[in-house]
Amino acid sequence: MGIFEKDRCILHKSDHKYVCRKKAGGRQISKDGCSGTNIQSMGSQIRRHQEKLHQEKVSNILTDHFADLEKSDLIFLQAPGVNRLLLISEDEVLFKLKHKLRSVCLTAKKANYTEV
Repeated sequence: MGIFEKDRCILHKSDHKYVCRKKAGGRQISKDGCSGTNIQSMGSQIRRHQEKLHQEKVSNILTDHFADLEKSDLIFLQAPGVNRLLLISEDEVLFKLKHKLRSVCLTAKKANYTEV
């Protein structure tokens, strides 16, 4: 998340977690949804746990900075697929600000300051 006023960055927050399957590609949550059985390897359990922590951290960041988001004119969101559903569901913070949301079609390797 980055909050900008004209060309100046006022606030920047990001979070990184290990949630992608290395050689197979894709997130563990996506793999679990496609296959009927849950993979029970240690790596899959770690990725599921990291996914949950990541969702909680992102939710906390948005909740902590809700006042700043509310003051903004527009909110540009790059969250494809299941990420978008996780951020804009009815019980999430961004649901209240849906009228300000604009989708941005970009590809970002990591959520860091340079990408924002």
